[in-house]
Amino acid sequence: MTDYKDDESTNSQVKDYERLAMIINQKKTRDKKSLLKLEMALASDRAVKNALQEMLTGIEKEERRKKIIAILIGVAVLAGGAYYLIMKQGINFPSFKKEPDKIVSKQKNDKKVVPSKEKKVKKAQLSESQVKKWVTLALEKQYSTSSNVPAYELEVRVGEDSLVYVDMISTRTSNKIGMFRVNEKGKLEESGKYLEGVQKDNWVALSSEYPDVDKVKVVKFDVNAKPLEKDGLQIDEFARLFAAWRESDAPIMPLSQFSDNFSKNVEDIAIVYNFRDSKTLQVSENKPNQMLNYFYTYDTKEEKAYQWENKADAKKEFSPELTDFIKTNQKKEPTY
Repeated sequence: MTDYKDDESTNSQVKDYERLAMIINQKKTRDKKSLLKLEMALASDRAVKNALQEMLTGIEKEERRKKIIAILIGVAVLAGGAYYLIMKQGINFPSFKKEPDKIVSKQKNDKKVVPSKEKKVKKAQLSESQVKKWVTLALEKQYSTSSNVPAYELEVRVGEDSLVYVDMISTRTSNKIGMFRVNEKGKLEESGKYLEGVQKDNWVALSSEYPDVDKVKVVKFDVNAKPLEKDGLQIDEFARLFAAWRESDAPIMPLSQFSDNFSKNVEDIAIVYNFRDSKTLQVSENKPNQMLNYFYTYDTKEEKAYQWENKADAKKEFSPELTDFIKTNQKKEPTY
């Protein structure tokens, strides 16, 4: 250890100081500080003490600077890691936004959610109950001469196009058997998808103003003209696909139209369709005054086609060819 005494020469002190500085620079930070503190305690020359103190102060400043940088880097790494986990796992933070009541009305270009006490159709200015009443009046007029209309309930909703829609749901089967909407002009329309003789994508005008239904036409309710489900294969499409599969250009019609009058006037084959039960579609090639040999069904739950022999004890036989043909050629219906 260097002994700094008053009687040592200045030259010797400088050499000892330079030697000490070189030794200190080769030490780790902690060892540097300890060595400097020891040398300061032993040094008798004030100039040397000041020099050693400056060295110690510089080391401590550098040490503090490195600690601050390390803390900042650590915080940044933790924040980045947390953000990555949130994005990767899709963590949803709790929302304190109050859920609005069921929306019953929204018009095009109007994206606001309307609370239940303020439910209004923008142009028609109708509440949910009024919309239901309008559709009910139209249905009562439309099927006033039909005795086979099933029990139903009406469900009001808002479509992706921001228009108000009303679904007619059979309470027995829970199937949708009709659909209505209030269009951009506030007029009531019925979907052609649920009407015989109307294109599926078309809408039939029923009434221009609530609650007037005088212009609604009276028609017979035909259950065979109604799709079985909201989605999936519809009965008329099943008949068309069956005809294409058989490469037949015979007329296609519901069983209700294949009457005695039709039989008298037509000698050729007709593709006839009807519901076998609530989830099964049936189609056959019917010829006037001739017993069927076979008919085909489609199970909408299984999404499979079957062939049946037309006799009392017949068992259904899976038809992979017709099933594959339907899956390949079935059209996907748009949703509203």
